[in-house]
Amino acid sequence: MQRIAAAWAGLMARLGYGRYGAAGSDWGTSVSTWIGKQDAAHVAGIHLVPPLVAPDPATLGDLTDAERRALADLRRGQQDGDGYSLQQATRPQTIGYGLVDSPALLAAWVVEKFHAWTDPRSAVPRDRLLDNLMLYWLPGTGASAARLYWESFREVQRTFTGGTVDEVRVPAGCSVFPHENPRPSRRWAERRFTDIRYWNEPDRGGHFAALEQPELSPRSCARSSAWSADGARAARGPQCRPPRVDGHPVTGRAPGAPPASAAGEERPTLRPSAGRRPGRRPASRCRTPPGPRASAGCRAGRRPRAAARPRRVCRSGARACRSASRPWAARRRTGRR
Repeated sequence: MQRIAAAWAGLMARLGYGRYGAAGSDWGTSVSTWIGKQDAAHVAGIHLVPPLVAPDPATLGDLTDAERRALADLRRGQQDGDGYSLQQATRPQTIGYGLVDSPALLAAWVVEKFHAWTDPRSAVPRDRLLDNLMLYWLPGTGASAARLYWESFREVQRTFTGGTVDEVRVPAGCSVFPHENPRPSRRWAERRFTDIRYWNEPDRGGHFAALEQPELSPRSCARSSAWSADGARAARGPQCRPPRVDGHPVTGRAPGAPPASAAGEERPTLRPSAGRRPGRRPASRCRTPPGPRASAGCRAGRRPRAAARPRRVCRSGARACRSASRPWAARRRTGRR
């Protein structure tokens, strides 16, 4: 997860974003949390569905009804719903061969979780399920997705079942859907996320909230992104790209260091390459070897004219077929119209 988070932070730096927000669910919850921890200087805030945090032992003697139901569902899920995660966390390659070889196995492996984790009141269209499956099937990522459990699932599981030992200080927005598991309360989440600016508990939806409630998830993310003026600017998207901030840990430039031009370094002069006019695409090279058969334009390095393809190839005889590049002549000889 840490490497995935570092890759996202590096991408945002290369794209020139000085302030940005991160949002995610499922594995994206942990990745977004790590982005906030690794790149806190540039992260305006994170939105988590749900926040991963362990129950507070100090509250076990004074639990609310919602907290009791959340703990009961957590125990029930560990007893009869964690078989997939144990398989992928211990022997991911065994199931991985089947996930990339059998569409039926891949569908059964994934759709079973849609059946178990989706709010019964939510109707996920079949086309959406197929879209989700194809994201695994076409690139053959079933095995690599399973290996992520082998690499990181024990750490994630300790986060919401064992104990909370770290703090996340960036502004956070949280959405906890009623059929999600786990479902931490706000007072539990505040032990790990010290700056919660937005908290939402919708009345419907499950683990796949973006698919189950497509009109609700973007609204929650948009509201939670307005943590501050910087967060609002970061949430507007690429069309309002903020200036690049010097001193980003991924770029390697020291904080406050002047740009290359101010430091006296020479910038390379961009010149159009041979055979290219400014503002136009470069001409493709001719693949015909130089010689008497090469056209004048080809010898000059310009794009040659594409030869016209015959509309119809005559098959009446060898002599006519040799004239296939001149279809009208071939038709006159064979008497065809």
